[in-house]
Amino acid sequence: VAIVRTPGWQGEGWSTPGDPQELAALFEGWHADVRALIALAQPGHLVKWALGVRPALPTWQDRRVAVLGDAAHPMLPFLGLGAAMALEDAVILGRAFAVEGAPQAALARYEAARRPRATAVAEASASQGLALQAQDPDHFSSHPSPPANRAWFDYEPAAVPL
Repeated sequence: VAIVRTPGWQGEGWSTPGDPQELAALFEGWHADVRALIALAQPGHLVKWALGVRPALPTWQDRRVAVLGDAAHPMLPFLGLGAAMALEDAVILGRAFAVEGAPQAALARYEAARRPRATAVAEASASQGLALQAQDPDHFSSHPSPPANRAWFDYEPAAVPL
């Protein structure tokens, strides 16, 4: 996987063909090992896709239906927590149903319990992406990074207050 900030991205999808020459040009001037690895890429074997920033939905539930994970709060992959967030949502959703009698009340409790963490993790992941993708490594410090601690990873959805 190579992640590059480029202006003017067009299109979305998981199957946009990648061009080995385009990839090589994006990594021109990098270490010889990186360029050698890119040189091994065969036409027709590269895929590229955009990492687009999408806002969380204004509400994650309506009547007796709710969404979770990226459907509710999409996030960039720079903390590696996207799939974990969906699992956390599922745990909280189950706990909310165990506490509430009515589906609407359970779904509202789920959203209220999850929105602050999901928002914070999505924002931290986007910030981490900016730091990791700084065009000039001498300016990495100009982009704030999430705290260098385990706080993002030590969350326990089975024990947090609802």
